[in-house]
Amino acid sequence: EKDERESFTKDEIKKLISIINNYDEYKQAIYKTLLYTGMRISELYKAKLKKSEDDIYYFDLTENNIKLKTKNSYRIIPLHKKLIELNIQNILPTALELNKMNWIRRLFNEKIKTQITSSNKKVLYSFRHTIATELKYLNVKSEIISEILGHSNSSITLDRYASRYTFEVLKKEIDKVEFI
Repeated sequence: EKDERESFTKDEIKKLISIINNYDEYKQAIYKTLLYTGMRISELYKAKLKKSEDDIYYFDLTENNIKLKTKNSYRIIPLHKKLIELNIQNILPTALELNKMNWIRRLFNEKIKTQITSSNKKVLYSFRHTIATELKYLNVKSEIISEILGHSNSSITLDRYASRYTFEVLKKEIDKVEFI
């Protein structure tokens, strides 16, 4: 519990985005994608960016040939409307090729975050906590939050017998988050 990560506040996120905006479009694409999806950085580098038949972009983490943390980590995550506005779907593939995962983590923790807070509980991984918190504050169902983040539900009925939420429901709920 003492090592538990904390969410960034909305004010901290606004400041972080302002700082991130000073970096090249490729680093911006990576940081903003992590912020608006709640993906682990390792998941981002493994995900396939795809487009549905309904022209909705999403991250596909369902392929069997990738290694993820848990079975619930295998999921799809729709691109937030803000990411679409920023043309992330076209910028991100190059961004991931040009920037190693460890560089992105280190730059964030050593240069970006330090301009906002000295808390050891707030790191790049805290974006996962931040999106979960924001979705919770928006009264998004906990099952949807769990599905977006790739967490298992506590209810055996939902885990074993209920269908997953439709892609359209996930898209509608993730688009509720507004950081700027």
